[in-house]
Amino acid sequence: ASELEISADELQDYYAQSRNRYMQDEQRQASHILIPFGEDEDAAKDQAASLTARVNAGEPFADLAREYSADSGTANQGGDLGLLVQSQLPGALGDAIFAMRDGEIRGPVRSDFGFHVIKLASVQAGGPLPLDQVRGELEQELRARKVEDLWREKVRALSDALFDAENIQGIADDLDMTVQTATEFTRQGGAPFGSNQAIIDAAFSDMVLNQRRVSDIIELDANRSVAMQVTRYEEAQRLPLAQVRDSIENAIRTERAQEEIGEKSAALKAELQNGKDFTAAAEEFDATSVTSVVMTRDNADVDANIRTAVFGVKKPQPDQPRIGNVRTASGDEAVFAVTAYAPGRPEAIPVQQRDAGKRELAGQVGQADYAALVFELERQADIVRNDDALEQQSLYQ
Repeated sequence: ASELEISADELQDYYAQSRNRYMQDEQRQASHILIPFGEDEDAAKDQAASLTARVNAGEPFADLAREYSADSGTANQGGDLGLLVQSQLPGALGDAIFAMRDGEIRGPVRSDFGFHVIKLASVQAGGPLPLDQVRGELEQELRARKVEDLWREKVRALSDALFDAENIQGIADDLDMTVQTATEFTRQGGAPFGSNQAIIDAAFSDMVLNQRRVSDIIELDANRSVAMQVTRYEEAQRLPLAQVRDSIENAIRTERAQEEIGEKSAALKAELQNGKDFTAAAEEFDATSVTSVVMTRDNADVDANIRTAVFGVKKPQPDQPRIGNVRTASGDEAVFAVTAYAPGRPEAIPVQQRDAGKRELAGQVGQADYAALVFELERQADIVRNDDALEQQSLYQ
């Protein structure tokens, strides 16, 4: 993109094609003097009329606005309202400003706020924005378009070259591209492609790995495509024991520890099912006992596996807690007893959320019903085999 040149003619043509995107409403710049109604509306109107006459007689509008205008937001700026479109200034004041001629003085104009003396300073006609105001955006868009065209041309040229190519370096020389080398690329991936499955599959395909042919074009993402050829391959080998001893020992320790805590978990569960006190049983097995808690289905403070297991057991009876065990997300073993339950309270869910849930469930039911209907229609359909049609070599004969 940085190497592309955008000519003035190209930019002008693109602006002409795009000008409808940059339409603007008519804009007007005006100043005003506001005289509020106060306790005597007639007196306010007379003062506004007097100020209008003074402006028409040649007194500076800005000076009078600073002295008399009750609009504190504009008085210090000589009454300047800035550049406005009509939608920004609804009501009588806007109607008057957008009905005036350039340079006209008008007053008194009555609005909800009082009486106004107005001076129209300039008018900018509606229509497309000038090229200079949108030049930067158009140049960026045009550059992106040209880059996309160049990108497609390169990909197309590479695709054509792959038809009869034997060597990737020859393709690069012909197309003025650069061959780069990736080393230590495994079935799990590697730099610079990460774990992109598309290039892993291509690299270890029969055509590329065994026949050593140049691959087809592989699209890595929206901005990267690659063609590749394997130049060296080392088969997987078992590492020496000395090199992997620590990791094997750790794996064995972990496996044995998991077996041991699994046996303890099952034994603790059996004790609880036989009626032993929960805290006493936990002490006997050197387990950490957690005090009784109230748990909800979306309680983020509780391990997700425990939460799923707790809500997966049957409802407890007053004299019959439900005992269960589960492996937690961190690999520990947890044994639990569900002693009581409380039904859900749909009324506690906001109405909008409930309605959204109903619509989602209705959609799921509808999809299931539709799938069942299609399946049943297919099952009961009568199919007539047309042997004459099947024997024809062409459907167009």
